[in-house]
Amino acid sequence: MMNNPTIVYIHGFASAGSGDKARFLQTHFLGSHVKVISPDLPPDPAKAIAILEGIVEAVPQDGRIVVIGTSLGGFYSPYLSGVYGIPVFAINPLVDVAPIARHIGTNTNLSTGEQFEFTMRHVDEPYQPTEQGSPTCKRTDQDRCAGRSAHCPDAEEQRGIQRCPTFVVAHR
Repeated sequence: MMNNPTIVYIHGFASAGSGDKARFLQTHFLGSHVKVISPDLPPDPAKAIAILEGIVEAVPQDGRIVVIGTSLGGFYSPYLSGVYGIPVFAINPLVDVAPIARHIGTNTNLSTGEQFEFTMRHVDEPYQPTEQGSPTCKRTDQDRCAGRSAHCPDAEEQRGIQRCPTFVVAHR
């Protein structure tokens, strides 16, 4: 028996899991069989990714999962798709980390009012390519892609790796 679907909403820079978009999703799916998870993520990208990986890995193996990310959350989303083979919807995603550097210093979370420090390390460190190259998909069963199966090159199919679609919506 398949578990109920899970939506993981990833907020943008200086926002929170209790922000307007997260509340909208939670209200929209209230009383349905869809579970919405919208964590408060720290400004440190490495810590934020660790939290998101923990959430994704906690979804039962027979569970369907999709990630929705806005702005900075849209920047993190494709990473999760690549590592876990899950579909993502990136809405107006951050596509270049250079503009976020203008936020170096003391910032205020727009949802909670809390102040936090954002440093150059937060801009540079997590976005550098690794020696290992692109991530390996950790989720290999078809249910991981909310019932969708993406075509994989032969080598990936032989290893049981499944790629899932990433949808990007950007307003101009």
